[in-house]
Amino acid sequence: MMRLSLIVANSVILLGLIVAVFALMGETRGVKAWVRLGGEVVAAKTELHTLQDREVYLRHRLGLLSQDRVDADMLGELARQKNGLYLKNEIVIPYDDAGNIDANTDAGEIDKRQP
Repeated sequence: MMRLSLIVANSVILLGLIVAVFALMGETRGVKAWVRLGGEVVAAKTELHTLQDREVYLRHRLGLLSQDRVDADMLGELARQKNGLYLKNEIVIPYDDAGNIDANTDAGEIDKRQP
């Protein structure tokens, strides 16, 4: 009788361990989910830092275009960008909004805009 209760107790413990292992390995709440969520947190933090840097850049640019004053460098940059106004001895390197060189602008297109 003692031996039977020992077998039952060991079986219950083993079954409990098996259920615990499957629960830990589950997709929604287990170790896999914890690792996946950790990666998502890192990606979200990286995106947050990128967006915060972009916000600082845009706030700076907005400050240069206030209603009561205009920054001369900003005015010159906007005139060149929007109207193609630049001198013959200047070299134009177009950038996109993120500050990267704009690869979509053809060098011939820049030459056509020359006054």
